[in-house]
Amino acid sequence: MDDYCSVMSTKYFPFYSKHEFKVPDNWWHSKDYLNLPLDVWYDVIRRSTKSGYSIVIGGDVSEPGKVGASDISFIPSFDIPERYINQDSREFRIYNKTTDDDHGIHLVGYKKKAGKDWFLIKDSGRSARLGKFNGYYFFRGDFVKLKMLTFTIHKDMLKSILPKIK
Repeated sequence: MDDYCSVMSTKYFPFYSKHEFKVPDNWWHSKDYLNLPLDVWYDVIRRSTKSGYSIVIGGDVSEPGKVGASDISFIPSFDIPERYINQDSREFRIYNKTTDDDHGIHLVGYKKKAGKDWFLIKDSGRSARLGKFNGYYFFRGDFVKLKMLTFTIHKDMLKSILPKIK
């Protein structure tokens, strides 16, 4: 486990520092979550999957944009336009509890299609068996940015970031 790092993105703590992310799934109360700004957090996810790493990722999958029959998850237009997804919109949802940590999944792949980032997710949840790709989802980048809270990745993907840690 010493070769892996758990990462969060929240304004509640200073960026580039480690803290406890106080959510129910952090039942062991680890204080080793590395806190990164959203753009850096998301870039690590994208770079890691493009480099062949898989990622344990956790967040809120109880959302209207998660459509099991179509094997996709996205942020619907009635929620927030993608261009407005940023650290503040994410933070607002964490604090008003419209984003929570209700499921952990395995992010195993990445593809850019029609100008959008798409991530291949291996999911053990019941809804992942409703569509054509049994046990899998495709999460659009906006869903990952807004609704995923944490991830765990091999430290090799954080080499340029770890020296900045306070």
